[in-house]
Amino acid sequence: MASKDPKEKWTVESVTPVITDTVLATEGVASLQPMPPIHQGIIITNLFGSVGIDVYVNVFYNCNIPEVSWNVQERIKEAIEAGGMNADHINIHIEGVDLSNVRKNE
Repeated sequence: MASKDPKEKWTVESVTPVITDTVLATEGVASLQPMPPIHQGIIITNLFGSVGIDVYVNVFYNCNIPEVSWNVQERIKEAIEAGGMNADHINIHIEGVDLSNVRKNE
C-alpha cells in the first residue's frame, strides 16, 4: 500500500495495516500475538516526532528465529519508508512457537 501522493506521509494509524500485512507475509511468521485489551500485536509509539514500533509475533516450529526477526525488521523498515515514515526503533518480540506445521508422526 503506497501513498498516492509522494508528499503525503502516512500517519501512525494508517501504517498499522501496512505493518500487519508485511509481518504476516514474512516467511516463518505464524501470526501476530494479540494481547487484549492493550494491542493486537503491534504497538506504535510517537513521542515528540520519534516513532517506535514493537511487534509481537508467533513463529513456526523449526524456523531460524534470528533470521525471521531480521527479515521482519527489514521488511517493516522498507514498507514504512516507502510511505515517508521513519522509525527510530523496530523491536520484534517472539511470543511463542506455532506447532501447526509439525506432523503428528514426527
